[in-house]
Amino acid sequence: STMRLLPAVFFLLAPLPGLAAQAIIAQNAGLTTPAQVIDFGAGVLPNFTPVSNQFPGLTITHASYFTTGVSNNLVGGFLTNDFGAGLPNTLRIQFATPITDLSFVYHQISTQSPSVVRAVLQGVTVDSFSGTWNQSQPNNYFGFTNTILDTLEIDFVSDFNFDTLAIVDPAAARCDLHIGSGLAYGYATLGA
Repeated sequence: STMRLLPAVFFLLAPLPGLAAQAIIAQNAGLTTPAQVIDFGAGVLPNFTPVSNQFPGLTITHASYFTTGVSNNLVGGFLTNDFGAGLPNTLRIQFATPITDLSFVYHQISTQSPSVVRAVLQGVTVDSFSGTWNQSQPNNYFGFTNTILDTLEIDFVSDFNFDTLAIVDPAAARCDLHIGSGLAYGYATLGA
């Protein structure tokens, strides 16, 4: 029945004790063993094409596509500000299903004020961090580990570059059913 499945799903998605949520802030690399990496490809769309659902499993708002060569961890195509989208200046990436870990390359173009990065689950912020970074720093990987989220939001100033989205989702998690207990214990295979 549905009621029996709810505890199993909860335990599958709930982090285990000892696996604390952790932000990835200004690192030299992202997740080491992601289940999927989306690098947005080179020349996939014409430059400055508004992006919404062109990349399977993602719904993206306030971004457009741009292609460049390899530059400071950008690898061909990447997301940048869709200036026609107006305010608020928030990049929003919603995943088709919840994920447990993600990392990404982020270049903050304007350093007038901090960027705010949020992990969101069903409309509720579950973790966040903020800071002021720049476009040329080599330690430009950011993200979250041991954090269940279905949406990534980044409040940015003026413009940004976003690339190399690496994720771990519950499909990459393991679940053991202990016969007779009626409980399933799950944990994510973490790449950070």
